[in-house]
This record gives sequence, structure tokens and C-alpha cells, in this order.
Amino acid sequence: MPLNPIGRAIASAFAVVLLLPGCRKADKGVAADTAAMMTPLAAEPSPGAPLDCTRASSDIEKLVCSDPKLSALDQKLGTVYKEAEAKQGSPAPAWLTAGQRGWIKGRDDCGKSSNQRACVDSAYTLRIAEIQATSLLVPTKGPVAYTCPRADGSHDEIQAMYADTDPASVVLERADKSVIAFTTRPGSGARYQGANVTFRERGGKAQVNWFGTELKCHLQEPSS
Repeated sequence: MPLNPIGRAIASAFAVVLLLPGCRKADKGVAADTAAMMTPLAAEPSPGAPLDCTRASSDIEKLVCSDPKLSALDQKLGTVYKEAEAKQGSPAPAWLTAGQRGWIKGRDDCGKSSNQRACVDSAYTLRIAEIQATSLLVPTKGPVAYTCPRADGSHDEIQAMYADTDPASVVLERADKSVIAFTTRPGSGARYQGANVTFRERGGKAQVNWFGTELKCHLQEPSS
């Protein structure tokens, strides 16, 4: 997915104007128009920038701006996103900007929730943790490799990167897919829930539901 540039200049073609007698006023007008055309467009704001509450328009934006805790989360997300941009380099990778734009749409969909505030609070909390984990902005453990045997004698492999976020999270990779999951409740062993993924680990063994596929895995033996 191509990345939209942060700043774009207007590309203009200029006609040659003959400075004929009696056309001086027109020349000045053309020059003024040409100068205006050469003025670059304002830089597009980063999708991770905090809300500008002077321009809040949707019900969700107004809710965030009117609630001190949600406003603090919005500011924190802006700080974390900026740290991720700096770490990933310039321009920011497409997966980061596209993910943020998708998240904004999801946050605004909280307008359909019966408890809008709780929905928005959760959206900010999990997004902050996701960016911290995927951009390695917090202490992590791993990657830890798990082998998942199949009945035919072959096996799958899952890589897990545990991140010290709030809530705690794990980034799981299987083949060419990567998914983040978050702790759901305390108990015996760690249980994480993500989009179409459940991951439960205890004592070096893991039970995984990966997009409907049940896997029983164990820590991969270190290579000798």
C-alpha cells in the first residue's frame, strides 16, 4: 500500500506571457496568480496526532474532548504514536498509518455502542498497547517459538513476542500472519484474546485457536 506523502507541492505549468505595451496590469495579475499557484499545500496532519478539540465535530470526538480521562488517553496515544513514527523512520511505514486510520474509524464506530464511553476508553487503551508492542516501545520477551504437531506427522510453528503493556499483550506470528492478543482475566496460566485468535499458555504448553483452527503446541526444543 503506497504511503501518502506528508507534504505535497502543487505541480504547475506556466505559460510564457509576452510583455506587450498596455498589458502591464494584466501582467501583474498573472504574476500574482502564478505566485499563489506556487504556494505549497499545508502538510497533512499525522493520523496519530491528538484531536484538535476546536474542530471536534462528531459525537465521539466531542465526548473525548469533554472527558478528562479520555482526553488524557488521546494525548498519550499521540505521544506513543509519535515515538513509533520516530523509531520506524521517515516516512512512517504504511502498516502504521493504515492501522491508525482504521483504528480511528473503529473508535468513531463507538457511536453505535450502548456504552460509548466504555467503548472509547477500551479502544484507546488497546491501541496504545498495540503500538507499544508492535513498535517495541516497552520491554519484551521473545520471540518464543512453539511447535504445534499435526496428526499427519508434520507441524506448525507459532512465534510469540510477549510485551509489558497495559494490559499485557503478545504478538503472535504464524506463517505470513501476525496478530496481537491481550490478557483477558487472571487465572492459572496466561490467556490472551485477539481478533480471531485465542492463546493460552501454561508451563511451556500452549492451546491456540487460530482463525478457527485448534492447535496444541509446546515450547520448541532449542537447536543443538
